[in-house]
Amino acid sequence: MKQEEIDIADFLRSMPGMMELYSPLCGEVMPKVIDDDGFILCSVLDGGIVKYVTFTSTGHFVGGYSDGEPKIAKHGECVLFPSKSDRDWNTYVWRPRKKNEKVFKPFDKVLVRDASDDCWWPAFFAIYNDYGMFGVMVHGEYPNFYRQCIPFNDKTAHLVGTSKPYNEDE
Repeated sequence: MKQEEIDIADFLRSMPGMMELYSPLCGEVMPKVIDDDGFILCSVLDGGIVKYVTFTSTGHFVGGYSDGEPKIAKHGECVLFPSKSDRDWNTYVWRPRKKNEKVFKPFDKVLVRDASDDCWWPAFFAIYNDYGMFGVMVHGEYPNFYRQCIPFNDKTAHLVGTSKPYNEDE
């Protein structure tokens, strides 16, 4: 069965901040600019020097330009991934969406963080976005979005300010 092709540029635009990605061509990369055509300009640290590499919205490598047109490996494959160990955009996007099965209502007390090595912080739940991100109100009039959101209660209160893992039995 053919995998659904994910629009990586569209997914990254929905993120609250740019997330570090991985490419087997150059290792860890940080998206810097996503243009209107979906090209993703990333920075990469090479021997202490910042260099730039470009990918298409489907993760194909752009090997420069000829007569103003990008040279794209059209028959190649995606070489831009969520991480070195997670090279499947379909399951990556599906996992955050699956988290939405935990139903939060506006103003529910929650703990949020982006990555497993980040600390948990208290907030009030606001909304879900299309990519499974959890919108919470910390302060201000617009929600901040996070990848991980769990209920705040007596069993999870000890996690505040720590990066300890959440146990579903809590």
